[in-house]
Amino acid sequence: MDLFKLLKFSQNKVNPLRFLTELLLVLRKKLTYVFMNYPMKIITSAVIIAIVLGIITTYFFIVVDKESYSALYIIPNSTIFDANEHSVFFGYGVQSFETVRTDYDLNVYSADTQVNNKKFSLNKGEILEERVKIILPQDTQFPDKISLKLNTGKNTEEVHFWIGN
Repeated sequence: MDLFKLLKFSQNKVNPLRFLTELLLVLRKKLTYVFMNYPMKIITSAVIIAIVLGIITTYFFIVVDKESYSALYIIPNSTIFDANEHSVFFGYGVQSFETVRTDYDLNVYSADTQVNNKKFSLNKGEILEERVKIILPQDTQFPDKISLKLNTGKNTEEVHFWIGN
């Protein structure tokens, strides 16, 4: 019996015990329906929220948060040390994986002494490869560490190699 019909039924002078029994039966049906469907509504809402959060997170990691970096490397088998001229010839490369055009400042050091500097810019995906010859300072102690430090303003990359007599 429906709750509305039950209220009409109660207006007729009916046995109160029967009225209470009918009322409890209707309430039990209504409450069972609510409590049986309520967890499904919560689960459905939780699944929808999880899907939306998953889509937002995926979008952030794929589209918004692109990792930005540059690769600095020494070209393999390109180092030549000339003890007579007190010089080193080598090749290096820079590849830009930055998201925008980036200005670079490359410093070359012999031990702790700066011996060369180059400023340049690269677009995303561009590669700069060069071969350079540097004259070592007169007071160079061997073995000597030749290091290249690349500064982007945000990050600094460093590579090195050793030379000796």
